[in-house]
Amino acid sequence: ITEGFEGQARLLRLATAALNDLMLQTSHSPWKQGKTAFYLSLPDPRRIYTGLGLIPDEEERKEKEEEARELAAESLDDVWAHSLLTNAARLSGWPGDPDLRFIATSGSTGVAQAVQKAMEDMENGIIDVAVVGGVDSLLDEETLVWLENTLRLKTPDMPVGLQPGEAGAFFTLEKFQQVSKVKTKILAKIQGVHMGLETRTLFSGEPPLGQGLTALMEKAISGDVRNNGQIPWIVTDQNGETYRAMEWGHAVVRLIKDWPLLGETVLWYPAMNFGDTGAAFGAVATCMVLQAFDRGYWIGNSAIVVLSSPTATRSIYILNK
Repeated sequence: ITEGFEGQARLLRLATAALNDLMLQTSHSPWKQGKTAFYLSLPDPRRIYTGLGLIPDEEERKEKEEEARELAAESLDDVWAHSLLTNAARLSGWPGDPDLRFIATSGSTGVAQAVQKAMEDMENGIIDVAVVGGVDSLLDEETLVWLENTLRLKTPDMPVGLQPGEAGAFFTLEKFQQVSKVKTKILAKIQGVHMGLETRTLFSGEPPLGQGLTALMEKAISGDVRNNGQIPWIVTDQNGETYRAMEWGHAVVRLIKDWPLLGETVLWYPAMNFGDTGAAFGAVATCMVLQAFDRGYWIGNSAIVVLSSPTATRSIYILNK
């Protein structure tokens, strides 16, 4: 569906297809009548000017740094994001004008931030239904050049890089009490969203120690989850990059003493199927878990979604049957 499209047009194709699918699968949802708003994770329009310190060619690095400085002086608003959603809604037949209440541009942790904001708004009675989603493509030309220049793209000369992918994914989020009244099928319940920070980021050029991710997991994973005797099921945004693998490995070493079953973890890597889907990853991972619960792919009753962006943000949320 994206062949021949670049930039915003490519994202629009992905968003429209995903929104079409959401509307087909949630025709029972009260989003047609209640107060509904969108909470989106989208790529940072300036991301091709991040991580420039990883470019080994000095001349090329200086050229990109100069471009980044010039761009930094320009104001950047959210008009493009509103336009993307408005056009996707129009093309998919969404009733009325969509209300976009939140945009995250932090990468793979963006969907977790969107869920967190949507939960806050529901608790405060601002909305009845949240449509949470992520849309991103790492396959457009500018992004591929950026990934290759920063030595992140998997190529014959770089066997441990990432394989780029693209995706659009949406899901609806509602209060449990509200859904149970209308007897809507509940695919999963979200057990909070936990956010953390990592000082040694991918773009810092320093080897990760996993301290930020360890602290976040210790905070997010309660004793009940650690001691329930079930082998953990973790869906992670590991994408083939050495940095991600080292960060996860350090975190496991730090945590396994108090959580022995972590050594037997069942790990799902959506990037093996779809490539790295960037800002859409959290929505892709969530939809995979929902389908696994619904179709019986997983015999347990919970899934842990672990997200690490190339920048400092880290997030974890748990989905229960």
